[in-house]
Amino acid sequence: MKKILAIGNSFSEDATRYIHQIAASAGEECLVVNLYMGGCPLWYHAHNLRTNVAEFRYERNGEITQRLVSTAEAMAEEDWDVVTIQQASPLSGKKASFSPYGEELIAFAAEKLPDAKVYFHQTWAYADNSSHQDFIKYGFSRKQMYGEIVSASRAYAEEQGIGLIPTGEVIETLRADPLFNTALGGTDLCRDGFHLSLTYGRFAAGVTWFAKLFGKKDFDYIPEGTDRALCEVIKKTVYATVKD
Repeated sequence: MKKILAIGNSFSEDATRYIHQIAASAGEECLVVNLYMGGCPLWYHAHNLRTNVAEFRYERNGEITQRLVSTAEAMAEEDWDVVTIQQASPLSGKKASFSPYGEELIAFAAEKLPDAKVYFHQTWAYADNSSHQDFIKYGFSRKQMYGEIVSASRAYAEEQGIGLIPTGEVIETLRADPLFNTALGGTDLCRDGFHLSLTYGRFAAGVTWFAKLFGKKDFDYIPEGTDRALCEVIKKTVYATVKD
């Protein structure tokens, strides 16, 4: 069984919603836990390592629970194979904001879970019509935000010697497809201009994580209420975008 711990926020909540179901349909056992606090940045996750306050909602296999945990508590309760970190979306393209907090989390994981693989979760740019107050940091430009996210996340992962889950690149690649290009009447991958849609957006992120962490294996799962043909387009796009 592969055990995955996401230290994140609502964007990792979106990304981890369907991983367990995707993996199960491929015959893979996994445990996926997301530590949720809305909008939580790297600096606060590092702060929690010092305070050890149980203030993150424990989400298991895509399901919300009422349990609250600290980062250290969550790390200690399983022999995690994978630990992911990410920056809050307003700062996701600002590499200077990653340090020294990301390094603190990476070092803590290395000490407590020496056999775990650490990944940086590359999040996605806001939608063109996003009303998010922090979109101004990127000139209200999706393309600018995307470019800064890719540059920052790839450079940071390389510097720290950790893996990269390229969810942002997958979402942007899909947005270029007429089926998901909202300017052409395609399906919107966001539900509010920044969070992923509950169906296709979250599915795309889940397939990205699955492809990166399990390999490009076949699977049958699609979320309830989705069209299999659209899901197949997502799957093919992910498998063409994600590098081993």
